[in-house]
Amino acid sequence: MKPIKSALGISVWLLRLSFLFMVAVTFGEEVLAFEYRGREFYFAAAYLILTLLIFLGGFSSKPTLTVLPGLLICLLSIYTIVLQIMNGYNASLATMFMLCTLGFFFACKGTNK
Repeated sequence: MKPIKSALGISVWLLRLSFLFMVAVTFGEEVLAFEYRGREFYFAAAYLILTLLIFLGGFSSKPTLTVLPGLLICLLSIYTIVLQIMNGYNASLATMFMLCTLGFFFACKGTNK
């Protein structure tokens, strides 16, 4: 069976939307609690802002608005994975790995217009 190449643009937009939704569900409560004295708040806010930039980067013709936040999400996720690996393997670690993978994808893909 051949791939559906004509739907590639739609699939990338669905990936952007699901990435934004996943980050909002994962880190939304932490940001809305607005306890700015903890490190978790700044990580959560960074994930939300960077993911929003990746989503908005889809409307831009310049790839920088997608590539740079994608790379930063990947690096931030790797840092979080290293911190969490001592707690064992759990759903939170799997989520961080998925965020790292998605960030790396958008860092490599950029914005193709």
